Amino acid sequence: MKKLFLILILFFTLSAKSQTITHARFVLAQESDSFQSIDLEIDDKFAIGISGEGELLYIETLEGNELFEGDYERLGIAVKYYTNFDIHDIAGRLKSIGNIEIKFNNAFDIHDLKGTIKSIGDLEVKYYNVFDIHDPKGSVKSVGNVSFKYYTVFDPDRKFGELKSISSNTKRLSVIARKKHYD
Repeated sequence: MKKLFLILILFFTLSAKSQTITHARFVLAQESDSFQSIDLEIDDKFAIGISGEGELLYIETLEGNELFEGDYERLGIAVKYYTNFDIHDIAGRLKSIGNIEIKFNNAFDIHDLKGTIKSIGDLEVKYYNVFDIHDPKGSVKSVGNVSFKYYTVFDPDRKFGELKSISSNTKRLSVIARKKHYD
């Protein structure tokens, strides 16, 4: 009986500290090669907003109650930023939210643009690069299983690099494109 009790306590303690992305929505800036914003739902409890540059915009409950920096740790959401000690990454950007790591392309990613988002948790972001000879280099190629197609030189009626389609949106991961950025 004591073993079962200890196992249950250990299970609830460990699971309370881990965060899971239950829904992610990426907003792609259609006229540039970057994201306008990223909205994450964590454990069906919290909504987190991240700018396309990797800055924390907000953390609030799904009921809409805004949380302040002092609340994060108390609720088990440790927010960490890249510092000057992370010599290959840009200081001041988000490094992790709880156990969800946010990675950026750096000098070691020679075929990708430095400073672009590489992954958020298990959601990997890929970009068109020099090996994609007919596609606009630096444009987002995929986020997780969601893929993007752009008009190429073979589409003479359309502007090269303009977004053509987004495919494979799911309930957990969706990407939308907006023509203009509204502040």
